[in-house]
Formats: sequence, structure tokens, C-alpha cells
Amino acid sequence: MKLDVAGINGSHRAEVEASIRAKLAEMDIEIDNNAAVTVKASVSGPKSEEMNYISSGTYTVQIYRTNLELIYEGAAIWQSSGTNIPHFVSLNRGENLGDVLREKSKQPAYGFYKKVVLPKFVQKPLGGSQPGKTSGQTIGVSKVVPTTSSSGRTPRGSR
Repeated sequence: MKLDVAGINGSHRAEVEASIRAKLAEMDIEIDNNAAVTVKASVSGPKSEEMNYISSGTYTVQIYRTNLELIYEGAAIWQSSGTNIPHFVSLNRGENLGDVLREKSKQPAYGFYKKVVLPKFVQKPLGGSQPGKTSGQTIGVSKVVPTTSSSGRTPRGSR
């Protein structure tokens, strides 16, 4: 796969790239600038938004969205995203919600790239990237090999 981290702020780019490279290495996927599939990381924001926390009130926060996509022939074939502002907050003794949200609003949650789970298989889109239509082939090399049972027959699933 190709790796594109141009959408990440320069001061955090190396950290994000290392996280994605580690994820790919765990899956035995090599970085190749001539590959058909690109792993693209990006951050958008900040966007000012009001968040309402039950029994705590409404707070104005700065939301950054962290994104990771697999791009094939110019189209996104898989994507995952996160945000820096949690929907549920557990406070420690002495903390207040306003201070926690103010701190979280300062920058994107780059830890997303360490936690994201990449798919093991992705269907190749059927010509023209028609939603819901696939060619029945996976992108990349499959490590699945056929086996036979001790009787010499191909095993069949049971219900």
C-alpha cells in the first residue's frame, strides 16, 4: 500500500506515520509507492460546535475530525474516523467538565491512529465504484489456502 500522511499537521506527521506503519506491519503489509491502494490519513477542523451533556449543561467546543481511508483508483473503499471530543466523560476527583472539554478542544486526538483497526479484507469495487457492488475479489494477496479433510474430501460447514 501507498501511505499518504500529507493531511496531518507537520509537527504530528511522523507520529501518525509511525502508528500507521506499525499497524500495516502487524498485518504483513509493506509500503510500496507503486501500490494500487493508498492509506490516507487526514485531520479536518477545528469546527466550533455546542455539545450538550445531560445534567451538566451545554459547552462550546472545537471539534477536530481524524480520518483514515483506503483509496483505490481515486475512490474511498473503506474509512474510519474519530473526534477529539468525547460524548461521555468520566471526571476524576477535582476535575470539572468545562476544564476537561477546554483541554480536549486544543488539538486533534492523534491517538486515534494507534487505536484504529484496519480491515483484513476489502472487496474490490466493481467498475465505476458502484455502491454495494463488488467484483468478488479482495485487494491484496490472500493467505487463505484450501485444505482437505483426512478422508480426502473437501470439508463442508455444518449448521
